[in-house]
Amino acid sequence: MFIAYIFLLVWGLIFSSFSVNSFQHATNLSFEHNTSTKITTISKITTTYERQTTGSVIGYIYTNTGVPIANANVSAYNFSIGRFSTNANSAGYYSITNLPVGEYQLSAWAPGREFDVNYSVNVPYSGSVSVSFYLGPSGVISGTVVTRTYTPIPNAQVRLSISAINTTIIKTTNSLGQFQFSDYLATGEYTLYTNADGFIQLTSRIHVNSGSTTNVQFVLNRSATISGSVKDDLGNPLNGIYVIAYNNTYMGANFSTSGNYIIDHNLGDGIYYLEAYGEGYVRRNFIGPVNVALEGSATCNIVLNRSAKIHGTVRNTQGYGIQNVRIELNGIDAGVMLTEYTDIAGNYMFDTNLSAGRYVMFLSATGYVSKSIPQFSLGFAEDRTIQITLNRTGKIYGIVQDQYGAPVVGAQVTAYAQNILGTLTNTTDSTGSYSLLGLDAGIYQVYAQANGYVSSGYTTATLSEGQNLSVNLKLNATGCINGSVSDSTGNPIPYALVTAKDAFGVEYTTVTNTSGLYSLKGTLPAGIYDVIVTANGYNKAVQNGLNVPKFGVVYANFILYPLGKVSGTIYDENSNPISGAKVTLLSLLGKAYNMSTYSNGTFSFGYPLDIQEGEYKLLVSAIGFANYTSSNFMVRPGEIYWTNITLTRIFTLSTPSNMQNFTSPYIQISGTAVQDASLSIIIQSSSTGEERVYVPTINSNGIFSVQAEIFSGRNIITIDGKINNDNNNTLRVSRTVFLTIPSLTIVSPLNGTTITSKTLIVSGTALNYLGGLDVSVFAKLDSEEYTPAIGNGSWIWYKELTYSMNGQHTIFVKAIDSLGTVVKTTSIIVNIPPREIGVKIEPYNNNVTSEGGVVSCKFRIINTGNELDSYRITANVNKLWSCKIVGNGTVSNVRDGTSEFVSIKVTFPNLNSHAILTVSAVSLTDNSVESMAEMHLYSTERQSPGEINMLPIFLMFVIVAIIIIFGMYTWKKALEPQDEEVYDTAASKYFSSYDLAIEKSRSHSNEYAGSGYAQSYNGNIVKTKHFATYGEENISYTAGERMEQKRE
Repeated sequence: MFIAYIFLLVWGLIFSSFSVNSFQHATNLSFEHNTSTKITTISKITTTYERQTTGSVIGYIYTNTGVPIANANVSAYNFSIGRFSTNANSAGYYSITNLPVGEYQLSAWAPGREFDVNYSVNVPYSGSVSVSFYLGPSGVISGTVVTRTYTPIPNAQVRLSISAINTTIIKTTNSLGQFQFSDYLATGEYTLYTNADGFIQLTSRIHVNSGSTTNVQFVLNRSATISGSVKDDLGNPLNGIYVIAYNNTYMGANFSTSGNYIIDHNLGDGIYYLEAYGEGYVRRNFIGPVNVALEGSATCNIVLNRSAKIHGTVRNTQGYGIQNVRIELNGIDAGVMLTEYTDIAGNYMFDTNLSAGRYVMFLSATGYVSKSIPQFSLGFAEDRTIQITLNRTGKIYGIVQDQYGAPVVGAQVTAYAQNILGTLTNTTDSTGSYSLLGLDAGIYQVYAQANGYVSSGYTTATLSEGQNLSVNLKLNATGCINGSVSDSTGNPIPYALVTAKDAFGVEYTTVTNTSGLYSLKGTLPAGIYDVIVTANGYNKAVQNGLNVPKFGVVYANFILYPLGKVSGTIYDENSNPISGAKVTLLSLLGKAYNMSTYSNGTFSFGYPLDIQEGEYKLLVSAIGFANYTSSNFMVRPGEIYWTNITLTRIFTLSTPSNMQNFTSPYIQISGTAVQDASLSIIIQSSSTGEERVYVPTINSNGIFSVQAEIFSGRNIITIDGKINNDNNNTLRVSRTVFLTIPSLTIVSPLNGTTITSKTLIVSGTALNYLGGLDVSVFAKLDSEEYTPAIGNGSWIWYKELTYSMNGQHTIFVKAIDSLGTVVKTTSIIVNIPPREIGVKIEPYNNNVTSEGGVVSCKFRIINTGNELDSYRITANVNKLWSCKIVGNGTVSNVRDGTSEFVSIKVTFPNLNSHAILTVSAVSLTDNSVESMAEMHLYSTERQSPGEINMLPIFLMFVIVAIIIIFGMYTWKKALEPQDEEVYDTAASKYFSSYDLAIEKSRSHSNEYAGSGYAQSYNGNIVKTKHFATYGEENISYTAGERMEQKRE
C-alpha cells in the first residue's frame, strides 16, 4: 500500500507541470499537487486546483549605443485585458508582473529617445519572458504656425498622438509662432493637429526620421463666422444655449449670451447645418443650410420650443424613496433617449429636450427589480407627474462541489426564469461559492458548469420578493487525455488542435500550449475515443481506440510531419503566364482543393491547406482554353511537387487580319482548334446590323476553314469557341474588316463642262471606309503632277488657266486614306475655249504743241482681250526729234477691259516744225497682236522782236559740211583698185554686177592680204578671205552662207 501511495504521489508531481488557464481556455487544464489532499487512487488525482493564471515580462532599456536608460517607460497592452505600465530603474531594468496569460504588445519610450514596439509577446503561465529594447535618438519636428499672410500665430496648439505608446503631446507656439517635438519620435508617419482661436484646425501628415529634424510650416486660415439670435417659442431671448455649426469637414460651437450667439472658430467655407440645445428646451437639429464663404460671415436666427416636464418619486413597497435609481426615458416619435438618477429622497425630473409625442420609461436599481413604464403620450410643454414603486430583489446563493465534496473553483452558475426577461450568471470563487443578486420573485432553473466536470442538471428554485435563497449544486469530474505534440525533430508544436471523437461522433477539443502539451479534461465521459491532432503546416496524426476510464488519465503523444506542397505555373502556348486560371488538386480519396493562379500564373497548394500524404492529380481550366488533367502523382510529407503546365487555346484565328480591307465580298476565315471544340462565326454589318452565321467544321488535323460573305462597308466578325458546349468557358475573338475603298466624288464641274473662267475650280467629297474624314485629296490637270486639294470631307482644288490651255483637258482626282494604303482615282473631261488676246493704244491728246523743250506725251494702253496680258512699248518720231519711253518699256499685268497709261518724253526743237510721234504696243502673250497710234507734234519758234533769224546760216553750214565729206570720200575711192568681175563657178550662177571692196594689207608678209565682202542679187552677204598676193583666184561660195578660200 505504501508503494502504491508513493507511485501516485510521483504521478501527481508530474501532473503539476501542466499549466492550463481554465478561465481563458476552457479545454486547457493544469494539474497542481496539493499536499493537503489525500490521494487514494489513480482516479482521484486531486480535489483542489491552484491555477496559475498570470506571468511577467522583464528586461532592460538601453540607448542604441548600449547605455541603460533610467526611468524609461514600458507598457504591455492586450486589447481584451488592458494596459499595464512601469518604469525602468537606474540600471534600465524593468519588470511588469501579475500579467494575465496572453499575447501583448510591448512598448518602450523615454524622453529624447524614439519609442519602440514589440507587437507579439506571449506571456506564459506562471512564468516570465525577457524582452529588452534599444532606443535610438528621437526624431524632431520643428516648425511654425502662421496665417495666410505668413504672420506668426502665438498660443496655437499643435497636438501629436502616438497610439503605440498611448501618448498625446501638446505644444503651444511662442510669440514667433514656433513649436518643437523632440521626444519619443521613431522613424515613421505622424499626424499633427493644429488649431488656434479664430482659426480653422489643420490636420497634417508628417514623415519623421529617427535622429533627424523635420522642419514644417503650418498655414492656418481664419475661421468664418456664423452668428444670430436664440429665442424661445414665445420670443424671449435665451442664454446658455449651446449652438453647434457643422458640415462634413468642419465643426464649431459656442454658448449664447444675452440672446445671441457667435461661432468664430474652426469654420471653413461651405454649407453648414446648426444644432442648438439647452436646459428646459427641445433640442433642434439640422437648422439651415447656412452658406458661408472662406473667412466670411453668415447669420442664422434660432427659435427653440420649451420642453415638456416629467417628474416624480421612486419609492419601495414600504413607501420610502429610493436613491440612485437609473431611469431611462425613450422618445418613440422624437427618437431621443434620456437618463436621470433619483436623488436621496427618490425624486427625479426630466425637463429638457422633451417634445410632444410618445414615450416609455425603464427603471433599474441595485437590490430592486427593474421595471418598465408602459407607453404614454406627452403634450407640448406639458408638466407630467409620474410616481413609481419598485420591488426589492431576492438572492440565490450557494456552493458548487464535486462528487467528493470538494469545492469547484471557477464554475459558472446560471439562473433562468421563463416569466422573467433574461438570465443571470456568476462564477464560483476559491471556496466554490457563488451569489446571484437582483432577482425578482419567480421560479428559477439553476445549473452549474465547469471545465473538467459534467453538469448534474437543473435545480428548480422558487424565490419570493426580497428573499435570500440557498441552492447548492453538484458537478461530476470526468476522465482525461493528456499528452504532447512535437515535430519530427522533437520540437514542440504550440496551438495544435487535439480532437477526441467518441463512438457517437461527439467531439471534444483543446489546443496545445507553447510547450506542445495538451490536456482533454472535464468534458470527457468514460469511453473509447479516437484522437486526431492537426496543426498548420503539418500532416494530421491519429490514434484510435483510446480507452478513457472514469476519473482516469490516458496519455497520447503525437509526432507531426510537415505537409507536402504542390506548386507550379500555368502558361499559354506562347509561354505567357495565365492569371486567374482555376486549379484543382484532387486526392484519389475524393478530397479537392481549389485555387486560382496569381498574376504571374503561379499556384501553390500547401499550408494552411491540409495536403496529406497520398496520390493526387491536377485539374486546370481557364477561360478560352481547353481543360487539362494531369496524370497521377504522389505527395509526400515535407516534399514539394513542382510542375509547369501549358494550356491550349480553344481555337486560334489565322485569317483574316484585323482592320483588313477587301475589294471582294467573299473572304476565307480559317484557323486551328482543339478537337472537342465547337465554333460559331457571326458576321455583322456595322451600318445595317444585318448578320450572317457560319458553323465551321474542324478536321482531324485541328484545322477549320470557311468561305464567308461580308457586307459592304465595315464588318464585325465574331468567332465563339466552346469546349463541349460549356457556356462558362467560351473564347471569343473579334476582327474588323472592310469591303470598300474610300468614297470620292467630283461635285463640280460636271463632266464635259466648258470652263469660261480664268480659274479652274474643282470641288467634291471624300470619305474613308469608316465614313470618317481622315482622307487626303489630290488633283491634277492632264499629265501634270498631283497637288493637294483643300479640305477633307468636302474638298476644293484651284488651277489658274493660261492662254495656251485651250482645248479639251482631263482632270484627275485621287483620295488616300490615313493608312496611305487605299487609293481611289476618278476623272472628268472639261473644255477650255481659246483665249482672246487684244490691245488698243490711244493718244491721250491727238495734238501736242510746244515752243521747245521736253514734253511728256501720254498714251492709253487698253486690254481688249479676255486674258490678263502685258505689253512691250516702242516709240519713234518721224523727224530728228529725240523721244524716250518713261519706265522700262513694258506695261505689265493689264487685266481685260482695263487700261494703263504710258508716257513718252519728246524733246521739241525751238523752231516752227511739225512731227508725228508713233507708239506701238505688242502683246507679250502673242507677239502677233499689235496696235499703233499717232500723235501730231507741233513746235513753234520762240522769237523776240528784232532778233536775227539764224536758220539760213545753219542750213548753209550743213551744206558746206556735206560737200567736204563727199570730196574726201571720192578721193579715197580713187586710190583703191578697180572692180573685179566674179563668176560663181561652184553654183553656175552669174551675178550681173556687185562691188567687191578689198582692203589691202599693209604688210605683204601676213598670211592673209585682206578681206572683203560681196553682195549678191538677192541681198545676202557672202564673206571671203584673200591671201597675200593678187592674181587668179578660184572662189567657191554659196549665197547666204559663210565660206573660206585658200590660195591654190
